[in-house]
Amino acid sequence: MREEVRAALAEARGVVQPDTEFLTVKDAASLAQVSAATVRAWIQRGHLPCHRTGRLWRIRKDQLLSFLERGPSPADAAVSLEERATRLLARRAR
Repeated sequence: MREEVRAALAEARGVVQPDTEFLTVKDAASLAQVSAATVRAWIQRGHLPCHRTGRLWRIRKDQLLSFLERGPSPADAAVSLEERATRLLARRAR
């Protein structure tokens, strides 16, 4: 009974359960069969929630699988070649 109450309270507070599996960016990329840079881009755009521990990013496995089931957002698919080239040039200028 106590464990059920603790689980319900943790869920209500949004606390991560101890049995939740966290992945590194590299592990998430491997699972999604994309590059680590792609996973980082998903994180930076706010499409993939993550948790930061110091300098390290951790992604909940259940959230990654949910994100992959939804598929890419229409905004990502609509990025034109010109806009991608502009972003690349801006990144190189830094």
